[in-house]
Amino acid sequence: MTGREDCLAGTDNFTATRKHQSRAAQRAALLNWLKYHQRITTLQARNELGIMHPAGRIKELKDAGNDIATHWQWEADATGKKHRQGLYVLLSGKGGRYE
Repeated sequence: MTGREDCLAGTDNFTATRKHQSRAAQRAALLNWLKYHQRITTLQARNELGIMHPAGRIKELKDAGNDIATHWQWEADATGKKHRQGLYVLLSGKGGRYE
């Protein structure tokens, strides 16, 4: 196996079926989630969407003109350890280039 295929083998995550998840695909998934749910946390983006660097994708969406607010909060991960993370909230459905 080459590339990311070996690290995805045996996972139940829906992203495992994709051989490559580009930044553009990650932005689209994140924006679609925000349009439907209005908010997402860092851990949700990682666990639900398979986006390992959600802050980077949020910044790209903001730079493209999307109105997204960041609120900082503490949340426990699967092991119970608390982490400071972003809660990203879509303030309006209007916006940027990645719509």
